[in-house]
Amino acid sequence: MLADRDHVFFEYQEKHTSEAVCSMFKGFKGYVQADAHCVYDALFRGEARLDLGDKAPQEVGCFRHARRKFWEAAVVTKDALAREVNLRLDVLFEFEKQ
Repeated sequence: MLADRDHVFFEYQEKHTSEAVCSMFKGFKGYVQADAHCVYDALFRGEARLDLGDKAPQEVGCFRHARRKFWEAAVVTKDALAREVNLRLDVLFEFEKQ
């Protein structure tokens, strides 16, 4: 987990389950970027909230993962739009590096 861009911490969980994820994020209300594994669905449904009125953590996506399908479309089908998406994402990734 990354906190405030300056800290990374890990919490070992014996099992890779929704229950384990919800226990780690109990009461957390911020943004979470996770892989697409179904164990995170409970977190985004709000099952880790302390109070029913609290907002569930918000799931944020990853352009690198989204880019894969466009790359596959550009290579396999030679789709012009998919190629354009890849070129534009490359520009965004360059800005991020800077």
